[in-house]
Amino acid sequence: MNAFYFVAVFSTLAVAVHGKAGILEEHPIDWYDCTGKADGNYVHPTDCTRFISCSGNIASQRDCANCNVDPVRCPEGRTVYNATVDQCLWADETTCGGGDGGQPSTERITTPDAGTTPDPGTTEGTTADPNACDPELCKNEGYCQTYRRCDNGTLVTEECGEGLVWNPKNPDGSDQIHGGNCDTWENLRPEIEEEYRKDPECMACFWRAKGECNREYLYQAPNLRNRNVLTLTCTDGLVFSQAKETCQRCQDVIRDDGRACC
Repeated sequence: MNAFYFVAVFSTLAVAVHGKAGILEEHPIDWYDCTGKADGNYVHPTDCTRFISCSGNIASQRDCANCNVDPVRCPEGRTVYNATVDQCLWADETTCGGGDGGQPSTERITTPDAGTTPDPGTTEGTTADPNACDPELCKNEGYCQTYRRCDNGTLVTEECGEGLVWNPKNPDGSDQIHGGNCDTWENLRPEIEEEYRKDPECMACFWRAKGECNREYLYQAPNLRNRNVLTLTCTDGLVFSQAKETCQRCQDVIRDDGRACC
């Protein structure tokens, strides 16, 4: 696919830039549900400079290419994913409307002169940054096991951490004056608990390798009943295979570089 080629050429360099720095790709991810979706790329729900890849019902988070920060062409330090053409484009060539991954809403736009960069002093060919925020509001927003905070004028997504979920209410049921807090499952109000239980992406279980050729792996039980992520260990002589989500003989598990673990 075009987007895979585009990302592979540029973003795998993992070079830090002014803005979004480094590579934050993840495979697999447990917070996005590819069930029933065709193999391919989808709009990232919170970050226009990333996109989601579904393959065999397994989701991965991919990065668009790093680029030198420019107030018009590359304000975020990375290009922007366009679902219509399945490519990462300059920010002034596309708009990003987020979306739920199943209904991509990114559209390509045309500037009067696509061969030149618009004057940074004008608004021609630009759109409002959907991740912009006011640091003085001092209010976080969250859902399930993640929340978003304002970092120097840009919304960034954070994990609540092991055993914690986002609680938008105080334990007494009143609204949080600053948006909410990461909290234990037991402190959620019944209506919030029910909302999370109905969401299959929020409730997803997962197996996750602790690095290549490692005996140890992480297991997350489903249904948010036990929020402690368990660290489990394969039998001697076996290592955990992320591809098969179980323990395998080390000679049958292949590293990213194509070599077997032993």
